[in-house]
Amino acid sequence: NERLYHYDAMSHSLEQRAANATAPVAVSRDAVVVLLSAISWREEWKYGLRGPRYTYLDAGHAIGAVLQAARAFGWIGYVADHLADAELAALLGINDSLEAPVAAIVLDRRDGVAAAPQPTGDVTWYGAARPLAPRSWSHSAVDALASAVVKPTTPPRQ
Repeated sequence: NERLYHYDAMSHSLEQRAANATAPVAVSRDAVVVLLSAISWREEWKYGLRGPRYTYLDAGHAIGAVLQAARAFGWIGYVADHLADAELAALLGINDSLEAPVAAIVLDRRDGVAAAPQPTGDVTWYGAARPLAPRSWSHSAVDALASAVVKPTTPPRQ
């Protein structure tokens, strides 16, 4: 049974958000898939048109930190960069324009044997995310950029 958890920074804990979630990539039984999302307007109100750039710079640092922490514990990790934004949004349960999917990071033990993802049926969602504050800043150029950088599905690396 695949479970989806949300990291709650306020309580420094994991909250189960879904059951029967299908892993987005082939993973071993012991693997963990870390999904990252971003709320770009939190940077946009302060930095204006540079906001999205800083958002994804911060996301790159988060990805690097997760991969380095995994390596320190003897795990291997990689970014599953073939997934489309729409696939990640569905996995994260994102259904609004304030939050955007960023990455899926696969972490696995070095001796893990990968298995193809098996659809587990309908996802059962638990709880609710804290509501986001309304977007307080908007610019047509930022909105155009957000539309232009939506990632489609690409072939997995061999």
